[in-house]
Order: sequence, then C-alpha cells, then structure tokens
Amino acid sequence: MTRSAIAPRIGATLGLLAVLLSAEPLSARGPRMSEAEKRNFERQQVLQAQQACKNSDYKAFFGLMVQSQAVRRHFTAEKVEYAEVDARGAGRSTFIPREAYDRFPIRMVDFQWRSARPLRPGDTDEHVITVMTRSSTNHVAIEWTRVHYRAPLKGDESLGTPYDLDGKRYNAERPGHGKLLLLPVGDCWQLSADIRRIAR
Repeated sequence: MTRSAIAPRIGATLGLLAVLLSAEPLSARGPRMSEAEKRNFERQQVLQAQQACKNSDYKAFFGLMVQSQAVRRHFTAEKVEYAEVDARGAGRSTFIPREAYDRFPIRMVDFQWRSARPLRPGDTDEHVITVMTRSSTNHVAIEWTRVHYRAPLKGDESLGTPYDLDGKRYNAERPGHGKLLLLPVGDCWQLSADIRRIAR
C-alpha cells in the first residue's frame, strides 16, 4: 500500500523526472512548444510509462498518468466503467468510450496533486491524497480523497496537516471520494473503472 500527498518521485532510471525538473512544467511550457516538439515529448512520456510497466512499478506508472494526457489516452480501456455510489455502495454505472472519457479526477500543479474539478468551483487549495494498493492478481486500486491542508507543517516539504472537506482530520481508513481501477492488460495496465462516492 502506498500513500501519497505530493506527486510520487519517479526513479532516475525512468529519466522523465530529470526533464521535468530541468524546465517549467509541461502545462506552462506547452503553448510555447511547436507541434513537433509536443508530439515528441508526449511520445517520451508514453515510453516512460511503458518502461514503468516493464519494471512493474505501478506507482511511477500512475504518476505519469496524472502528469500526461497522452499517457492517459494510451493506457485507458476502450470503455471506462463510470459509477456513482452511495455510502453502502449502491448506485448505477455506465460505460464511457475512451475518446469521450474526460473525468480523470487528478491533475498535477507545481508537482502537487490537485483536484481536476474541485468540489467547490474555483477552490485552488483543494488537494488530493491517494492510497494505492495492488492485489495478488496485479489489479491496482487508487483510492483518492479531496483535502485541504492546514498548519502545523511537518518538515520542510510538508504542505501541512490534511483535513477532509467536512473539517475532519484526514483518515486513510475512511473511504475516499473515489476510486480508480487499473487492470492488467498484456505487460501493462489500463484505466478501466472510475468510481465516485456521492455519499461517504
């Protein structure tokens, strides 16, 4: 099980981290890149994700998925099961074609994981904490929770103490706001399901 508040660092063997640290984030550089440069950069991101798969490194793989739309496109199932469930797990689901799926819940901002669509529109302080688990059958589940950080800080790189949006201190044992499922396909994974909890 892996818990993450700040985007996980990717090993030096993957190489992409060096690219990211040596320049502005892609979101900042993108408008100034030529189309050819952008395509090449996206190809490199996909190659890094494939290498993470070969290394059986699901944490690095998911980190690249958060960073890169190209990686998400390449490693999303033909249809994503999208479900909204209540606290008992009851609800309904639908299947969204890959090309129409635009609900990935996490984005990277300044090497921190934030909500792609904050619960309160315009809330730039809404972060995301994830808990990642891998089963014996190589299925990967990413439980994610929306949080705000408050003092006190814990160390130089700390964002503070995480609290749920309802004001309760973050508890990794409490069900999160959603879960993403990565299923093994060939020698890699695909994003196959996106489950949202409308009540916890």
